[in-house]
Amino acid sequence: MVPASNDRIAGWQMLYRLLKRGQLVLTKCNRGKSLVFEALSTRMHHEKISGDLQKVAGDELDDVADMVRYAMLTWSESSSKPREVAIQQKLEEYRANGMDDYSLNIYRCRMEREDRQTHEQPVMAPSPL
Repeated sequence: MVPASNDRIAGWQMLYRLLKRGQLVLTKCNRGKSLVFEALSTRMHHEKISGDLQKVAGDELDDVADMVRYAMLTWSESSSKPREVAIQQKLEEYRANGMDDYSLNIYRCRMEREDRQTHEQPVMAPSPL
């Protein structure tokens, strides 16, 4: 099992694209209500972090929105591509969405660091006798 990236900005951008293209469709359930629709439609943009949404401590709808974001990011990244190829494709997607070279380099470093941390094997120290 490989954990998904918890890159909030990439996750929100992905949700926006999926919804806009009709690749993710929210349906009504539970007497005409959609908890996911309510959660996503009530989120506010973060005042200081461009592309992120404001966290609201104790708000269950905030947790629902985060769950959907993380689930969609997990679903999209669960492939058997080599890690280097997956990183490069993600960077190309960011570039196509208008991200500048400076930001791309920051994201590349961040993704490579996360990749190393996720896939490094722990080194066991010998136990004292």
